[in-house]
Parts: sequence; C-alpha cells; structure tokens
Amino acid sequence: MKKRYILLLLLPLLLFTSCEFFTDEPSKGNVHVVSVGLNYHGTNANYLQGTLNDARELQEVLKKVSSNIERNGTFSLLIQDGGVLISEETYYKRAQYDYDSISDVDLPTKSKIIEILSELKDVNDNDLTIFTYSGHGDDEGALIVAPPRADGSIFDGSSNIYDDCRFTVKELLDAMEKIPGKKLLLIDSCYSGQHVAESSTSLSTVYSDYNFYAKFFSDESYDLSNLYVLSASANNTKSYEDYFDEADHNHGYFTYALLDALGWPRSHNTDLSSVIIDGIPPAARNSVVTVDSLYAYVLKHQLISSNKLYLSHQHPMTNGGAMDMVLFNF
Repeated sequence: MKKRYILLLLLPLLLFTSCEFFTDEPSKGNVHVVSVGLNYHGTNANYLQGTLNDARELQEVLKKVSSNIERNGTFSLLIQDGGVLISEETYYKRAQYDYDSISDVDLPTKSKIIEILSELKDVNDNDLTIFTYSGHGDDEGALIVAPPRADGSIFDGSSNIYDDCRFTVKELLDAMEKIPGKKLLLIDSCYSGQHVAESSTSLSTVYSDYNFYAKFFSDESYDLSNLYVLSASANNTKSYEDYFDEADHNHGYFTYALLDALGWPRSHNTDLSSVIIDGIPPAARNSVVTVDSLYAYVLKHQLISSNKLYLSHQHPMTNGGAMDMVLFNF
C-alpha cells in the first residue's frame, strides 16, 4: 500500500517532466569514437556508395563537437574501400576492384574491431564511448565486416556468409559491455533494430514500461543502463542510401540526418579537418544533446518516409524507454 501512495505522488512529477529520467552526463570525461565503414569494393558482396562518407564525416563531426566543449578523446577510423580499379562498370557488369591488403592495420575485420574495442577496457567511468557502423547487415542484425582473406570473399561457394565476416549482435554487445562509462551505438545498416531488441547477452539494451516501473518500485536497486543504441531501421526492415547535394556524394538517409543533427555543414570539403562547426548543434534541447534528442531530430528530418505504408521506408529505433542519456552539454 505504501508503494502505491508513492507511485500516486510521483505520477504528476512524471507528467510534468515528460516521463524522462536522465543518466548522469559523462561531464568532462574523454570521448572515444570508433567509426567503421565499408563499401565492399573487391568483395563478392553488393557495393555501397555512401558508407565511407558516413564513417569519415561522423568521426569528424564527433571530434569537432567534443573539441568545442573542451573534451579530449581518441578517434579510430576503420575503412574498407577496395584496391585499384580493374575494370570499369558496363551495362552488364559492375566495376571490378582488387581487394584491400589484408595487412592494412585499419581494415575493419571482426578481429580488428574487437581488438580496438578491447583497448578501451581501461577508460574512465566518466568517459563516453561511441561506436558507429555504416555497411551491410544481415537479417539477424549481424554487421557484415571485412573478410580476412586475400580474395575478399564474404560469401562461400554455397552463398553463405563466412562466420568471420559476421560481427553478431551478441559479439558487439559483449565487447561494448567490457568498456567502462557511458556507451552509444550508432548503427546504419539493414535490420539494425536487432541491436535494440532484447538479446541473450548479460546486458539488456531495452526496458519495457512494465519492467521499468516494476523494478523501480520493487525492493531491488534500479540499475541504470549505460549502453544506448540508435539504429537506422527496425529489426525487420532495410536501411537505404542515396545521392545528397551533389551527384557524387552519397550518404545513408539515417546518417545524413544524424550529421545535420550534430551541426555538420553540407559543404563537402574533401579536407574534412578544415570544416568548421560553430554554435550549438540543431538537435540540442536547452543546450544539451541527448540520445533522445538525436533520435527525435533524425525521425523528423530524415529524407525518407518512416511510414510503413510506403514501399521504401525506414524507421530509426532507440532503446531506454523512460531513460535518456546526456551526451554533450554546451
């Protein structure tokens, strides 16, 4: 009975605060960004056109936003972009490329990504780690990463994806769980909403309203989630890319809106380090950028319908329910 009285007293407060609770901001802690992008040139998977722009520009905007509020950080960019052009595209055949050198230290193989993430196991509790991915995803949500074979094969002779090219949801969440502090996944791939659904790992990435209130008003201590996910699509839908601004400048719809949300200008200078970002990002609310404010901005401004009645649609997803996490405070 006593707990019911507490709940009744708390309900008006929930209504006036938009039913959101905030985790503590990782204030003045360092920011660690690991960005992965693959275009699949030189492999036997379908090529993608906007993923390298996604990874490079997301890394740069996060670096500049962090610098603008005087937060130091580490930034790792893992790119698979193919080797030299072997033959031009024709009406009947796509362009052919050599595969990347498998000795390339920045080639985003599964083992390399896990290695980079494991190097963050000793960061501080007030640090923020952001992992971004732009590339293919399979219908189980696995990220399709660079093959460790010289021939660049992702599919075997039976059209199955090699296990060493599938960075599964469980493997990614397990790797992120070992990192202290607050963490955010930004996943632009088909079926990326699989990272938002409950998984078999020890770290659940979602709270239902029922579980949230049941735990909050139980005798257990409430354990705030320290891992948030923002995905381009639901767990059963694809994500798309297109040309933006210039005929040769592609992006994923999700990442393009996300870049806008963080204040990235649409002048695509080839020297990304020279791009200047001033002021407070458009996604900020009261000078604060949170996971929810990024989600709301992307949902409103992405240049593709989120309505499932359209043949080509994608709906961004996030976790947390009534919880939100502060990322940057201006």
